[in-house]
Amino acid sequence: MPAMRFLLLVVVGTMTLGGLLDQIHVQRDDYTWLTAEEITLAEQVRAATPADAVFATGLQSSHPVSMLGGRLVVMSYRGWLWPRGIDTAPTERDLRRIFALDPAAPALIAAHNISFVVIDTWVRENFTPNEAGYRARYPVVAETEHYVVFDVRG
Repeated sequence: MPAMRFLLLVVVGTMTLGGLLDQIHVQRDDYTWLTAEEITLAEQVRAATPADAVFATGLQSSHPVSMLGGRLVVMSYRGWLWPRGIDTAPTERDLRRIFALDPAAPALIAAHNISFVVIDTWVRENFTPNEAGYRARYPVVAETEHYVVFDVRG
């Protein structure tokens, strides 16, 4: 019988210790949804743009313009759209042309009812934005170290 008690103590002890170690690990991890810079950008967007404005942004899952700025975006994270049967390819193609300031960009901006274009690190790494062209043609309404918001309402 003492062997059974010892075995029971070991089993309960390892289960308790395992849960404790898991909690320590979970509490130590700190996943940041938005950085201080992104919170600042969202505040600038809320202050400088109409609540019903539509934005062309990068396609990351947690963009500050939509997540905290409360603004509509033309397209967000692909992984949330294609499982629902939404074909993202045509819109993504349009966004690439918009960010590049392709000759068709003004017509595409109008077709998607876009008021503001955001060029950020994600856009720079995944698309080929013509940031100099945007700076030459459109006013900047918000800017942080890694984000620039252009007013394309004309």
